[in-house]
Amino acid sequence: MLSAFSVVARSSRPAFLLLTPVVLFLAAALAWQQSDSLRWDLLPWLLMSALCAAIASNLLNEYFDFSSGLDHQTQATPFSGGSKALIEAPHRAELVKWAGLLCVSLSTWSGLYLVAQVGWPLLLLGLLGVGLVITYTPLLNRFAWLCLLAPGLGYGLVMFLGAYWVLLGQVSWQGMWLMLLPLSLVSALLLMNQFPDAEADARVGRRHAVIAWGRERAYAVLAGLHAISYLLLWMLAWQSGFSLLIWALLWLPISLGLLWQGKSMMQGKTVLPAMALNVMLVLGLPITVALLLIASKP
Repeated sequence: MLSAFSVVARSSRPAFLLLTPVVLFLAAALAWQQSDSLRWDLLPWLLMSALCAAIASNLLNEYFDFSSGLDHQTQATPFSGGSKALIEAPHRAELVKWAGLLCVSLSTWSGLYLVAQVGWPLLLLGLLGVGLVITYTPLLNRFAWLCLLAPGLGYGLVMFLGAYWVLLGQVSWQGMWLMLLPLSLVSALLLMNQFPDAEADARVGRRHAVIAWGRERAYAVLAGLHAISYLLLWMLAWQSGFSLLIWALLWLPISLGLLWQGKSMMQGKTVLPAMALNVMLVLGLPITVALLLIASKP
């Protein structure tokens, strides 16, 4: 029998939490590229707020998917289908729910401290973040566009732009544009992970892009999100003075490779190598961009 700690730990999907420090690293790199005087003392609060929000999102997703019966209908993969921890220990469902709500609370209080340090306008991003965490599984995934954009907004608009704002003390146009990189990559990641579970998702009332638009159109949107990432980097390389960012386009063959492998998803097949490449891209490309930004500091 799984212990309480094991259930909560598995339900938090630890491997998925790597994305949080990667996004914060990207925000810190851009902020440092633009100024030597950053609020590094606020970085631990940023990490706590962002990490607790990510954990809360995963825990509440596990709870709602178990409660709806979805977890009983999906086949778990390393990238989709849930952790199945509550299938093995159903009596721990309430524990996972309350652990998720505790993490929401911790994220909120950390965020309020940051608001007190930076200014009340940051509160608007925080409220959006809390809303996305709480409503994503029970509400937003019933609307295709909201479900598609919610993960990207959480990591791009709320987490990246919020961290950049806190560290730098202001928001530049480069930050607004670079926000689109985690936004498009994370939305693409979640979209690809929705293909294997589309039929089961539909049976419990979800209506994400794969269900609402069909597999072929959803795949076209997936390709478009990848294209946005590289067009953005090309524009920043040539228009913002960050010429070294052109080297980040070396990730383009990875995107093309995963999209080519993933074509069979349009016929209902699960392509684990493509999904693995997608994870590698969503982690590796922002790290590469962050390192190039650091290298381009005058």
